[in-house]
Amino acid sequence: MSRFPFTEPETNWNVFRLRQDLFSRSTLGVIGLMKEPEDTPNDNTELPGLRLSDTQYNRVIGGDLRLQFNSTEHQFNLLVARSWLPEAELHSRVLAGNDSTLLDQNALEWGGAITHSWRTSWMNTSSSYTDIRAGFFSDMGFITRRDIRQARSSLGMNFLLRKWGIRSIGSSARGRGSLISGRWITNHRGSFSDRGLVESWNIEAKPGLEFENGTNLRFGWERNFDRLSQSTTITGVAFPAGAYTFDSYTAEISTDKGKPVSIEGAYTQGDFYDGTRRTIEAETTWKPAGRVRIGLDLTYNRIKRVQTPGQSWFDERWIPRFRFNYSFSPDMFVSLFAQINTKRETPDDDLDINAIVSNFLFAYTMPQGHTFFLAYNQLIDDEFNTRGQRPLRPAAQAIVAKFSYLFNL
Repeated sequence: MSRFPFTEPETNWNVFRLRQDLFSRSTLGVIGLMKEPEDTPNDNTELPGLRLSDTQYNRVIGGDLRLQFNSTEHQFNLLVARSWLPEAELHSRVLAGNDSTLLDQNALEWGGAITHSWRTSWMNTSSSYTDIRAGFFSDMGFITRRDIRQARSSLGMNFLLRKWGIRSIGSSARGRGSLISGRWITNHRGSFSDRGLVESWNIEAKPGLEFENGTNLRFGWERNFDRLSQSTTITGVAFPAGAYTFDSYTAEISTDKGKPVSIEGAYTQGDFYDGTRRTIEAETTWKPAGRVRIGLDLTYNRIKRVQTPGQSWFDERWIPRFRFNYSFSPDMFVSLFAQINTKRETPDDDLDINAIVSNFLFAYTMPQGHTFFLAYNQLIDDEFNTRGQRPLRPAAQAIVAKFSYLFNL
């Protein structure tokens, strides 16, 4: 047997998926995800045989049901899953997340979600509830948060008017988006984020107008409530533990994207915890020819708080972006992207450039369905330099090529 040093054990990755159609528009499915490392020898020099580890595995079994009614546009979705880890590994991971109080909780390794939606010609509504326990781990999947309970609900309406130059009144252009929406999120015990956030909810209303010339206006009001279990610093601003209720107001405008020049803009102002926040977003798209698309974007964000001795109270960021796209044909294009991150921490500071992100992409889809991608990404930042001496240096560069070949059997 060949002998060579190695640092990671060989691992078997297995995925199983089965889905069965029900009635005419519904489905029932199951999925299995299994990560099974092989045991490593004690001397760490000899390649092991096929001997699965009993201390490192991760297994997930889940089931899903989708019910789509024939007579109406009602749809229900149900998802339930359970994960398995060795007991010592489970306790180690939960403790690593500062969730030691949850080790004795029932159903520690379960997760699930249920959703409902309904759509008509002038209305759409949806609601959902998600519950993911602290011990639910899927090494082959993507779980943004654990130990979380979350409920969402939204209602959208769109009424066709066709008077006084107004096409429709409702949620937003062509019925997309929500007129009223709400979200509530908490956990099972403790805090569900590293900021000590224990409970959060918001309610939002965004009525809109769509004009016959393709212009859209939208106005919004949002009320937020957050409860912090500990003193928390957000973008340099320190907020003491407690309950916070704050409002914000938004105005948005967009023009017809089918024209050679189109714009989108949004202005938001309101409270942010016990400070104030102002955000401006603007995007201009220019199509000088059918094959060329040029975009200029700008995001401005400022958080300001009444000055408290010994605390940072100001954070301002300007982020311009540039986009260029050229299509040689419907199947071949190149694109360029660049973004500059700037910020200042007091009103008297100059804007500091702390990062530049750039990207190049070439893509080609062949007539037979084969595809080829070539991408170059670069990040330049000043993360490792002190304030006042912050030369920008390349921090990451990557060239990625991908070719896929489609077999017709």
